[in-house]
Amino acid sequence: MQKSTSPLPLALSLLMVIAGAGPVGPQVAPPDFIFTGGKVFTADSTRPWAEAIAIRGERILFVGSSAAAEHLAGPHTRLIRLAGRVVVPGFNDAHDHIGAAEFGTSFATDLAPTPEPTLATVLDSVRAIAHRTRRGTWLHTVVGQRVIEDSAANRTALDRIAPDHPVMLWVWTGHGLVLNTAALRALKIPENARDPLGGSYRRDASGRLTGVLDDYAEWAALRRLYSALPLRTLVGYLRKYAADGARWGITSVQDMDGYLDPATTVRAFREANLPIRIRVIPYPMTNSAGLRGAEWTGINAHPSDLTVISGVKWILDGTPLDHNALMRAPYADRPGW
Repeated sequence: MQKSTSPLPLALSLLMVIAGAGPVGPQVAPPDFIFTGGKVFTADSTRPWAEAIAIRGERILFVGSSAAAEHLAGPHTRLIRLAGRVVVPGFNDAHDHIGAAEFGTSFATDLAPTPEPTLATVLDSVRAIAHRTRRGTWLHTVVGQRVIEDSAANRTALDRIAPDHPVMLWVWTGHGLVLNTAALRALKIPENARDPLGGSYRRDASGRLTGVLDDYAEWAALRRLYSALPLRTLVGYLRKYAADGARWGITSVQDMDGYLDPATTVRAFREANLPIRIRVIPYPMTNSAGLRGAEWTGINAHPSDLTVISGVKWILDGTPLDHNALMRAPYADRPGW
């Protein structure tokens, strides 16, 4: 039996199923790991806590006292002394959006504490970063409602300070973008773009695009952007995402697949072969004619051993945070809207 005084970094990830277990019979092989001297949450209302747990492969063989658990050890069992630490089942992240890999040059605008940065502050940062960044490099940051609802936040303002860089200001709620002309061209959004169902390309009084995209217009643009990144970039991002999750005890995630098109989703998750369970939930885009649900037809539903593609995500309205949910009365903090 191998002994250790510190818990494994993946201890939480191993604990995928909790079941009250009695002594293991002689026909069962010894456990790979035994965790003793801890506070193990069992999710069993008749005995919610135990001292120890024994695991072999992906199965829990025993939950109970430390002495009884150690009795099960074989010559190759690794014994982990928890020293009073708490052990819980792996966490499930019920809603995330995976795929927003790093690209270009990102910069931070501090959104807390309030008040949020003004448009002038954001533009000053864009100007300074563009001055020292190679032409053609994407510049992007997350902004707040204060910026996205400022009528001066538009392509003209961004073109004036960074005409040679694609620039993207992305509202933190995920419901709104401001793009400059270089970004509109990079994303192949023409001046005569038609509003998709559930989204809009805002225009000025002359009918020219302002560079502000709402909801499905925004999400379609982001999908083109992220799906065009190199596969190695996406795979590296996915692996880091899974490693970070496992470090915090997250062993399964429901991914609302907003950033990658169907074919890229399958390629990236197949290549990444992640060690945590991912349920990718298709998120069909729209166009001016309606929903493009057929784009997921025939897609491989099992890109890797622990990744499955199933279900569908719908967005039927905007959110109150963005003042885009349809209301019977104007918003209290935005009269007339």
